[in-house]
Amino acid sequence: MKATCTALLGLLLVAGCGSSSRDDADHVARLDTHHTLVAPLTVGNLTVWPVRTDRPLEVGEFLTLEEALEKGVAEVREVGVAAPQEGAASQRRVRVQQAEMGNDSEVQVLDQNLRGDAAVVNTLVVENRGDLPILVCAGTVVKGGKQDRQIGQDIVLKGKTTTPVDAFCVEQGRWRAQRAGADTGGKFQVLEGMATAKVRMKGQYENDQSGVWQEVAHVKKATVAAAALDDVTNSSFAVAFDANAKREDLARYEQEVLAHLRAAEGAVGFAYAINGKPVAVRTFAHPRLLRKHLDDFARGMAAEALLTPAPEGAAPAARAEDVVALVKRISAADEELKRTEALNVNGLRTADVGFNGNCYVEDEKGRRVALTQDWTAK
Repeated sequence: MKATCTALLGLLLVAGCGSSSRDDADHVARLDTHHTLVAPLTVGNLTVWPVRTDRPLEVGEFLTLEEALEKGVAEVREVGVAAPQEGAASQRRVRVQQAEMGNDSEVQVLDQNLRGDAAVVNTLVVENRGDLPILVCAGTVVKGGKQDRQIGQDIVLKGKTTTPVDAFCVEQGRWRAQRAGADTGGKFQVLEGMATAKVRMKGQYENDQSGVWQEVAHVKKATVAAAALDDVTNSSFAVAFDANAKREDLARYEQEVLAHLRAAEGAVGFAYAINGKPVAVRTFAHPRLLRKHLDDFARGMAAEALLTPAPEGAAPAARAEDVVALVKRISAADEELKRTEALNVNGLRTADVGFNGNCYVEDEKGRRVALTQDWTAK
């Protein structure tokens, strides 16, 4: 079923036709009533479990942001025209965030360059000129503009609309429309891969720009050490990520993860652990949505694993029961609902061990249904 922007507003969700009664031979553990972890893959220090459901939801067609850009039906750009008070508020936020990090020279540069500038550090604009909605996942990194950013939350962008989206800078310092010597025109392209869990978490769940920069600095340092590089001269997450992506071992991790998840019939998500510790669980309403995003998530998981130092001594074995315990403990927290500027409402849970985010859309009866779900360990 194809969902146009009109059809999405009256989203028809029906249980999938796949078998739900058989006992899977590779069943490992049950996350909830309808989701199970199945046999994992371990490659190096990374363990990945496919997540299968007996109740996929037919939610219609969505584009990824990368697909929409390639088709020429979307554009990601800096805020082009902002009210004076909005620009001033952004300047104050950046100066406070930089001052917290003791970066006085950065404060001066940003203070000079932001005066009279309509662009806003923590907001981008996505124009969807197509008919299909676009699903953008938190942790998507976009390169260009005046600074590289990561998208701050899962968001569903209706066709034929222009929507402001929350974003966090993942490139401390640059504030000009030139990147790698080329004019960006204030526009962005998508990085092939996802932000690491800690970089994403600091934005998506903690709303902490300074924390995002600190985690990006850790990624840069780890990239230099792990990839045996002399330096990663740019402060951008994307530059460090691209440098790490050239490694042969990352390609091996990525391809093994992709093959394992693609082979899991009916998979709607995945869980992963690094050095035996659960990191995150991500599910989608339908297998088709997972497949559309799988390449980027596989590369992101592989890079994160290779950039995570091994513990002293042998790492504990990754256990499915630890993943289940993480999900249940986080899910026991109260959920706060937040309406976005787009079609979805997002739910947020905060627990002592981690966070849960749910991207909700409504069916034709006004019932709230999760299009995407995420659980991330602190």
